[in-house]
Amino acid sequence: MVPPTVRGERTREEILVAATAVVLESGPAAFSLREVARRAQLAPSALYNHFPNRDALILALALRALGELTAYLESAEAGASASDRLRALGHAYLTFASDRPQEYRLIFECLENPPTTWEAYLGVAEPFLRIVDACAAGLATGEFVDHSGAGAGGMAYALWALCHGHTSLTSRNLKYVEGDFDALASAGIEAVLAGFRKES
Repeated sequence: MVPPTVRGERTREEILVAATAVVLESGPAAFSLREVARRAQLAPSALYNHFPNRDALILALALRALGELTAYLESAEAGASASDRLRALGHAYLTFASDRPQEYRLIFECLENPPTTWEAYLGVAEPFLRIVDACAAGLATGEFVDHSGAGAGGMAYALWALCHGHTSLTSRNLKYVEGDFDALASAGIEAVLAGFRKES
């Protein structure tokens, strides 16, 4: 395979930047390759040198954003206990959503999930699997107890749902409401973790 040229890499990045702006403005359904080419100051045919079709470009946007979320979670996984890991992962997720709102939107608006079962989804959702792994580690050491019988995946889902729901509420429904929502999110994470631990 011929290595990509510097110019080729720069052109691909210019396309991704332009495509990000277009998809965030119009949504994936109305996404226009012609508009992407116009904003990137390229001939429409030039896009096909980097992406075979419209869906491939949209997928590339989502996967790039997903990789950035994964990096946030990777940088936050330090901690001696499973509780420490999950706490850090939860806050890293919220930080990513706050710091990178456009990329966060791209993940959930552009990323299609071919798996049609929960078990299959667990096999491909890289950021979420980090939360699953932390829950599994807590169960393995006895730090956590699966009180619900949902397993590590179900326990991880509780934390993910909390963080995603918080982000959705504060970015939309509660956008103009004053309140210490960061403190509420932290309290919610602690409540989830308390539910995972052994009963005293």
